[in-house]
Amino acid sequence: GRVALIGDAAHPVTPDLGQGGCLAIEDAVVLARCLQLVEDIPGVLKLYEQARLPRVRTIVFESHWTGKVFASPNPVIEAIRSAILRGMPTRTRLRHLSRYASRDAFLKGLPPMKEASRG
Repeated sequence: GRVALIGDAAHPVTPDLGQGGCLAIEDAVVLARCLQLVEDIPGVLKLYEQARLPRVRTIVFESHWTGKVFASPNPVIEAIRSAILRGMPTRTRLRHLSRYASRDAFLKGLPPMKEASRG
């Protein structure tokens, strides 16, 4: 209840998306935000876990899936993959990529700041 893993220690991400370093930086930002929002360390770590888990799961899944598809030695899979990518509009590829590799994707999982009290 008093320890948090961040970056590569916390996320079993393959290198296929190049998001490992990004996740480490994001982890630090989210942990800092959680420290601003919650007083007790167990509460901080619980909020941190809740905030990070959905995004990290998505990236871990995408990374593993991408590695399997793009590194497959199977010529049938390679041919299908290549045909799909050739026919896919750039806009579609970028929209898919933006699900995990964008500022907006990160900000969706960032706990909101508390309103500053006026007084």
